[in-house]
Amino acid sequence: MISLALGTTLLIPEETISLALGITLKIPEETLNGACIFGFFYEINDLFYKLQILLIEDVDRQTDRYKLLQQDGRLHSSGYNPHSSMNSRIKRPGKLGSVVIVILVLGIGLTILNIYELHKMREDHALHIMPNTEVKADKYATKQPVLWVSGKRLESGYLKHVFAVFDRIGYALGDADSVWDVNHFPGSGYITSKVSLAQTQSKYIPKAFKIPTEKDKFLTYTKKYPEKLWVQKNNNHRGIKIKKVNELDLSKDGSFVQQYIDKPFLIDKRKFDIGVYTIQTSIDPLRVYIVDDDALFRFCEVDYYPFDPKNVRKYVVEDNYTPVWEMPSLKKIYLETSYTMKGAFDTYLQLKGKDYKKLWNDIKQAIVSVYLQKEPKTSLNW
Repeated sequence: MISLALGTTLLIPEETISLALGITLKIPEETLNGACIFGFFYEINDLFYKLQILLIEDVDRQTDRYKLLQQDGRLHSSGYNPHSSMNSRIKRPGKLGSVVIVILVLGIGLTILNIYELHKMREDHALHIMPNTEVKADKYATKQPVLWVSGKRLESGYLKHVFAVFDRIGYALGDADSVWDVNHFPGSGYITSKVSLAQTQSKYIPKAFKIPTEKDKFLTYTKKYPEKLWVQKNNNHRGIKIKKVNELDLSKDGSFVQQYIDKPFLIDKRKFDIGVYTIQTSIDPLRVYIVDDDALFRFCEVDYYPFDPKNVRKYVVEDNYTPVWEMPSLKKIYLETSYTMKGAFDTYLQLKGKDYKKLWNDIKQAIVSVYLQKEPKTSLNW
């Protein structure tokens, strides 16, 4: 294994490598430190020197043969001199030339090893990471796993970075012409549906009422807390707007009204939301994973204050949201420290004296409480 100054690590198998220059090198599988690398340079330089010695010995043999022919009278003066022709071939290269040759040879060797290791890594990844899939019978007649993506306006290219990741790890992209392999658990809508989530009894979820079935309960609650603001939502995530109670459509089926949090935590005067990725791999037993390394942060396009409920861009995160790297307080941290979005956010909170660890613990507890409450319903569908 070679550890270079650039931070690249190359694994060199113990095998003989034949280079294009006709030189055969046998490199053991070991870690080369600085001293070993210089030793490797020395060995190659010594190899060239030995080749030159062989050429010199060949000249000596040619000279002896020349003298014998002269003594026998079989060689007449014809201007031939073995030294003049051979010396031009054995002229010892200068130090700079030797260094250039050594670097060239070493570069070719490392390039070959890089190609070899990349090929090995790809094979190992396919062996250990890629799922076993059946051979497709239609135009996807391949052992590659096939990825199907459902979404709005996919042709706009906003998910091209997602497709690129799956392409690198060997997935083929399916379309509507092929048979879909559905990867949802039966009953997963209890967790992914906004209406269902809003009805979850949790201290982390604002008060909500399903419409129209809980209309009376909602009106009773608003009389008790007339100062609270409300938004009406549905599963389409469109048309969200703060309204007064008399402006809400309390007869609209498949919707719900939810209390609006009117004093949100702002960064650079902007409201934002956080997307935390979770993966459920089993229902019985219940097994859920939370991605801890990073999260998605989306900021509103317009400053929150002065607050205007008619301007939804102040409090609703839309498709054209502002990313982390365009927020003044996070941009420098994110770009100059190579932190993830979550790392930049945590650093900002720490600088402001906020307890970011408690925040993430609360988020995890909220996720756990939702899954635990929905488990009985999802289990019935399994």
